[in-house]
Amino acid sequence: MNATVDPEAVGAVRAATRYALASQRGNHVPPPDLRLADSEPFLFAARRHRVEPLLLACADAVRLPSVIRTELENDVRQERLETLVAARNLLAVLAALRAAGIRALAVKGVALAVQTTGDFAARGVGDSDVWVHPADVEHAILVLTKNGYRQRVGETISPAPTWNWRYSHWLGFEIVLEKGDHLVDLHWRLSALASGLPDFDSAWRRRGTVRIGDVDVPTLSLADAFVHSCRHAQWDEWAWVRNLVDVYRLAERLAHPVPWPGGSYAAIARTLAITREQIGLPPNAPRTILSEGARRGVLAIAENQQLIIDPFTQRDYLSAGVRRIGVGLRTCRGASDVARVIGREILPVWTVSGRILGENPGIGKVAAMRIREVVGRLSR
Repeated sequence: MNATVDPEAVGAVRAATRYALASQRGNHVPPPDLRLADSEPFLFAARRHRVEPLLLACADAVRLPSVIRTELENDVRQERLETLVAARNLLAVLAALRAAGIRALAVKGVALAVQTTGDFAARGVGDSDVWVHPADVEHAILVLTKNGYRQRVGETISPAPTWNWRYSHWLGFEIVLEKGDHLVDLHWRLSALASGLPDFDSAWRRRGTVRIGDVDVPTLSLADAFVHSCRHAQWDEWAWVRNLVDVYRLAERLAHPVPWPGGSYAAIARTLAITREQIGLPPNAPRTILSEGARRGVLAIAENQQLIIDPFTQRDYLSAGVRRIGVGLRTCRGASDVARVIGREILPVWTVSGRILGENPGIGKVAAMRIREVVGRLSR
């Protein structure tokens, strides 16, 4: 398999995704002309952008060649089995937290797949994201530890009265726990930047539920999931087609106007503009946002073409950092978020997590290591 993404193959994947989404709505549009000299670049791009289940579900409509369909069938069959295991693990995690009196919301992953399509495996396999109140995160870690979870190998930071934990809790928004092959991203905020996103209590009050197996699972409301997905897509610099598919499907299901939070308006506008450019938008997408997005999104689309072709595009260290700061500052409202945007570049969470220097390293040792690391990268 090729090690790089072919731009023409990514264009074909986007065209197929656009048509697949339109055909699911019953819209009659001409199917894409997929003249693929080689199936491998298309399959590589589809896997890279995590849209295999959607393309397979619409294989007839998209007129996928049989060799691609067979490969996608194999991929999706394996992913369904893995997602079923992940769903069972998620239910066990939520049950353990509930038994301990901890409120928890399932976000993204299986819950979002059910919320937007009714099929738990529609987004493919991934980690389990669980959001708890910030005051409950230490208790939640203790509960999951008692249920066999451990911090991801190489990360030794633990809830404790240390500057490392206080800094991680302030700058970060999640901690990764693992049990075998199952990963749980335990959130205390929805994102690294809080402005424009609901706090936990607000999200809990207006939560929705999805049915996974025979269990009603609490998750974000449609409106909160839409705002979060737009912000999540922006945080990833609009690099993944699957993120844009999430935005499309949630926009499709918003049946009434939503009072968009000011801190997320720009992210929503830009994300909708990029989504419309790359894979289209449903006719009922929020019109007031679209008009603004059309203006705001032109530059963003141009800036992110290469990332959309290949999310793993390598850029030089300095320009990558400047770009991330720029993306973050577009979403900021308030000094705390500005400080977090800059802090994640100057002293990211991984530097204090013990991954390199051992558990709870002192700030002097961390700063010295970070300076050496930055100087080394800039001198390459």
